[in-house]
Amino acid sequence: MRSYSPVRVLSLSLLLSAFAFTSCSDDSPQIVLEESVAVDSTTATTLQPTTTMQPSPTTTVPNQASSTSTTELESIEPLLTNAASLSTGGLGPVNIGMTLSEAERAARVAFVLLPGGSESCRSYSPESGAVGVSFIFNDEKLVRIEILSGPIKTRSGYGLGSSKLEIMNAFGERIQESASGDNISYVPVDKKDLEKRVIWQVDGNNIVTSLRSGVLPHITPLLSCLGE
Repeated sequence: MRSYSPVRVLSLSLLLSAFAFTSCSDDSPQIVLEESVAVDSTTATTLQPTTTMQPSPTTTVPNQASSTSTTELESIEPLLTNAASLSTGGLGPVNIGMTLSEAERAARVAFVLLPGGSESCRSYSPESGAVGVSFIFNDEKLVRIEILSGPIKTRSGYGLGSSKLEIMNAFGERIQESASGDNISYVPVDKKDLEKRVIWQVDGNNIVTSLRSGVLPHITPLLSCLGE
């Protein structure tokens, strides 16, 4: 029976242990590395679609619709309508003393130039909204408003078809009658409005056929623009 020396047995044992350790250490990193790569690859594939969200189209549609509806409302609904009332200060949102552009913005409607007049005195009517109305501008300022037809009345409720007598009874001493008797004027008492008037023109039966408001001297003549 062959015998082995202790040194030789020890050397052989060390050699086998080293071989076993080397085999385990080589396999272990490969397994961990492959799992790590697989996890990273799966994660990248899963996250990539979630980063391309689509919220942006929903933020522009409501704003655009709101803007459009506001523009359409302003173009189809003038502020100056037949519900406006005439006073010494003007007609509804349009005030005596405004320029043409200011009056159009206040009325929220374009004014159409009427025939006649001169370079310094021109008459306009609203393109839509109130009917039977003329605006007279002298030196680019609104000086007179005429109601020649339609339902518009004064704030006190007197317009076409009203009687001279009922107006005079309503305002008393504030009413001045013309020498010919064909019109009556409301004269304000406030100092800032002393140059302003509302005038009702009447026929032979003392029934109102037209009315106007404005400032002296442009309000006095029957014809606007001082007869031009």
